[in-house]
Amino acid sequence: MLSSRGFTLPYIIRIFNDKQRKQVWQNFFSKLEKDRREFIHVPRQTKDYARLSLEIKELLWNGRAIRNAFQTAVTLAEFDFASKPNKEGVVTVEEDHLQQVVNMSSNFKKYLNQIHAGDEAKRAKRRQERLDDAEV
Repeated sequence: MLSSRGFTLPYIIRIFNDKQRKQVWQNFFSKLEKDRREFIHVPRQTKDYARLSLEIKELLWNGRAIRNAFQTAVTLAEFDFASKPNKEGVVTVEEDHLQQVVNMSSNFKKYLNQIHAGDEAKRAKRRQERLDDAEV
């Protein structure tokens, strides 16, 4: 809950629909291409995985989580390039870099759900902090 001088606002987690989620990914790809085109390349296959993957969709990432996943995948690609540069001299963000982030996030969510007996929405409901399935 967010509050200021006695006025309380419930904290609402925004879940993107497919169109919104794809647009967030596209915004990050476009910005990277605009800012670092000569240093980093993101192949179509990687972009398609980010925008169309059921694995990513099921994670229900918000904008911040997508940004963090994107930045982590880019960092993994930069690390791989530093240890084994390619002849083009350009960092390539491969689908595998993003899959590593997806796997880590998915496994971490499963771990949290196991130790806390439920997902984030169930924990918030138990603590009476939020009711995600309420009709407003």
